[in-house]
Amino acid sequence: MLFTKNTKGQDSTTIQGLLQYIMQPLDKNQIPNGYLEEYGFPAISMATYNGVLSANNRFELNSWRLMYFQLFTGWSRATTNPMIPISSVNNTIKINTSPSLPIAIPLLIGAYNTVKSNAFSSNLLSYNASQRKVYDVPGRTQSPYESKRLFAAVPVNQYSTDGSESFIYRSNMVWGNTTLTISQLQINFGNGSGLQTLTANTPINIYYADTGAYMCLAPII
Repeated sequence: MLFTKNTKGQDSTTIQGLLQYIMQPLDKNQIPNGYLEEYGFPAISMATYNGVLSANNRFELNSWRLMYFQLFTGWSRATTNPMIPISSVNNTIKINTSPSLPIAIPLLIGAYNTVKSNAFSSNLLSYNASQRKVYDVPGRTQSPYESKRLFAAVPVNQYSTDGSESFIYRSNMVWGNTTLTISQLQINFGNGSGLQTLTANTPINIYYADTGAYMCLAPII
């Protein structure tokens, strides 16, 4: 945790509070969708989770929750955050998690903005070292922000006790901050059968040769 002096009642005693203090002068209406990576709780590299499968973007449930919270806290405008609180998300996950139910797969489809790597060198933003604040540059010729996509999916249980499991993705367990919808969901359940197509609210039975922990990879197509 970073400790700094509070200014004008703004809490900068936490990492997120300090980031919001630094970004406070910016015109948030110029942030295209209002969600700024550098404004939210900095926990996970969001760029890694762009919907392209790799060995570096596998999730477990608590990391998924953290990613949701990170996107949620990136809301920078003074208006109400369009995303629902993580407490509501956790409650929905809880009521859909039971040994008697198919293993649910929460999905997160997001969009956010991030400061361009050349924003300061190209004079799109300026930093006042004495104030420790970032400012817009009047008359700049382009936006200092770039738009990114975010996708994350994870089964609520990643351990098979008998080698036979049933999975489901529910239409009420797809969250995010976009108007995008799922046209097709394919998942590699890690049992050697490759990608398999899922239909919303319909369980799919998966069989494993042995018990143990398995990682599932899920791209949207």
